[in-house]
Amino acid sequence: MRKKYSNVKMCRLIIMAIAVLNLFGCSDKKEESTQQQEENIEYLSITETYEDYSGTMLSNVNLINLEGNGVNDTRVHTVEYASQYPLTVYDKQNDIIYYSERVYVDDDYGDQLFSYNIETKESVQLTDNIYAINYIYPVGNYIYMLGAMQILS
Repeated sequence: MRKKYSNVKMCRLIIMAIAVLNLFGCSDKKEESTQQQEENIEYLSITETYEDYSGTMLSNVNLINLEGNGVNDTRVHTVEYASQYPLTVYDKQNDIIYYSERVYVDDDYGDQLFSYNIETKESVQLTDNIYAINYIYPVGNYIYMLGAMQILS
């Protein structure tokens, strides 16, 4: 019985050591580390929803730059308010806006995630099975999203 406990304890120790090495592993690529630090841009992405003079609901995607002296507020782009809950976020590193938009398929609908490339002015639908989106987090080259999946009937 003592030997079995020891083997389990040893396996746990090995797994924890591997996890720690993966999290805090050494790297001799100092240039890459410096480049990643330079890419950490301090800013806020704010969505401002309003109704224009013609009655169309719109969402401004605003960038509040926190770098340097003072705070600069800049409108990056405007998207039509076309979802249950207007949600936008600007990814400054990749110059892309991610936003929610309602998509109808037959008698069903859901808010899907879209991307809008500022440079190419191209929108792309990224999801097709979401009911509602609550949060969008662009981190590096990844997009993390919290929402509710569609229940197919």
